[in-house]
Amino acid sequence: MDKPKRIQLSRAKGWRMPPNTVKVDRTTKWGNPFVPGKPAPFGPTKGAIVADKRHAFVLFRSLAPLDAKLVAAARAELAGRNLACWCGKPDPYEDACHAAVLLELANAEEVAVLKEAIGG
Repeated sequence: MDKPKRIQLSRAKGWRMPPNTVKVDRTTKWGNPFVPGKPAPFGPTKGAIVADKRHAFVLFRSLAPLDAKLVAAARAELAGRNLACWCGKPDPYEDACHAAVLLELANAEEVAVLKEAIGG
């Protein structure tokens, strides 16, 4: 089986989501709850305005691994599946999309190792 990857959603005519792919944009329960221009819904910055897309990603990357329910749900429902979001193609050095974080959480061999790797 191929390693799960992040897929960029598209509205292009004829485009279809690949098999074994779960949509994780904000229209789903998997969307990043940190929305640019809106107050952070939880965490140490609760109520503070999320500055931009990068800030939203950093907040999600920092807090998602600490949410035991989210990690358990991601492992149960997303493991082994591709994840589709509207974010642009990944930078060669960092994929600044919450779907990349979900991929890591869902497919990590050991969540504690993942927390350490991202500074959690």
